[in-house]
Amino acid sequence: MRVGFISRLMLVLMCAVTACSMPGQAQRPVSGKHRIILEVTVAGADAWKAILRNVRAVQTVFGVSGCEIEVVGHGPGIGMMLNSNAERDAMRALTTDTGVVFAACANSLRLRNIRREEVLPFCVVVDSAYAELVRKQEAGWVYIKAGL
Repeated sequence: MRVGFISRLMLVLMCAVTACSMPGQAQRPVSGKHRIILEVTVAGADAWKAILRNVRAVQTVFGVSGCEIEVVGHGPGIGMMLNSNAERDAMRALTTDTGVVFAACANSLRLRNIRREEVLPFCVVVDSAYAELVRKQEAGWVYIKAGL
């Protein structure tokens, strides 16, 4: 009886050692694409440039066809989705050329008295940034807090 326990324990330990010694590998997502949603709550051109650089970096690693990316802005981050954003051409290119979705929170627009006409024309407006984040995560998207 004692021998059986020791044998099982040795087997478990050998499996654990083997698993820990294997090189880490990124798992391929079930959908065939990496699906990523970035939450933007920061204001400022420098932060927004960094976010766009990070989006392009992810696309470089996984390939444009290997990922779906949505960037949702709310609170102070809503400014990223407005016509006044100096990064609008880079954002438009990401949308047109690679399919990145930029989403503005309707609640933030309403609370800040921002009209829909002030939102970049290629941006979508979602009912609630938090609801959008929940929906995407429930659908298996990876969440990233952007702009810290």
